[in-house]
Amino acid sequence: VSYELIHAGAEMIINISASPFHLNRLDDRLDIIKDKSIDLKCYFIYCNLVGAQDELVFDGQSCVVSPSGDLVSLSPAFREDIQIIDIENCESVNRPEFSEEKQIFHALSLGVRDYFIKTGHKKAVLGLSGGIDSSLTAVIASDALGSKNVLGISMPSIYSSDHSIEDAKVLAKNLGIDFQIIPIKKINEQMLEDLSPVLNGSQEGLAEENLQARIRGIILMATANKMRALLLNTGNKTETALGYCTMYGDMAGALAVISDLN
Repeated sequence: VSYELIHAGAEMIINISASPFHLNRLDDRLDIIKDKSIDLKCYFIYCNLVGAQDELVFDGQSCVVSPSGDLVSLSPAFREDIQIIDIENCESVNRPEFSEEKQIFHALSLGVRDYFIKTGHKKAVLGLSGGIDSSLTAVIASDALGSKNVLGISMPSIYSSDHSIEDAKVLAKNLGIDFQIIPIKKINEQMLEDLSPVLNGSQEGLAEENLQARIRGIILMATANKMRALLLNTGNKTETALGYCTMYGDMAGALAVISDLN
């Protein structure tokens, strides 16, 4: 089609695209665009969508490539931008380098931000255990929504160490997010007592272990409902793939922010 357009008198090609993000996607795009602009001997203007649609994230990075294959304009990644380009007086520009970790972080942050905008929500709730997964989710949420819109809740049990609680508290302070501690020891004991006719004094096993995760899920969902917020799930890809999670417990959440990371 592009050859036919050029032969018909077109002086430049404009490609309006919705190309989803994946790692180092810009390199792939530029290789194709440069080859096409050199072959057609014309300017190639590539305009890409910015934003997210559920699991798809669109990174933007619209660009202009000259007939000689030089990159003469490149819009920022993961944010909207308007640029005015004088193709009669433009010079080549350098492409900024982004680490893979930085690309993933900004993609996830944009995904969260756009999901909240499109669902009409502003505030997020998540459980903070002091571990890596919940900490990373909190950092992404804080970047995407602003620290004042994020609430982290620590829900220690008899198995929780003082160190993990303190780690969660320090993280919340460093991020500037709201933080609450709601112990579940008494709730868990009460539920075990109330379930005694069913448990029937049997040896503790999976049912008792999963009870704590489900108590935490109830607390988080109740808080999110009360605040008109969305609960963020903090599970990673490995846990989900291996089933190392509890239904109606730590699988609860409107959006699983890091569920594709391992």
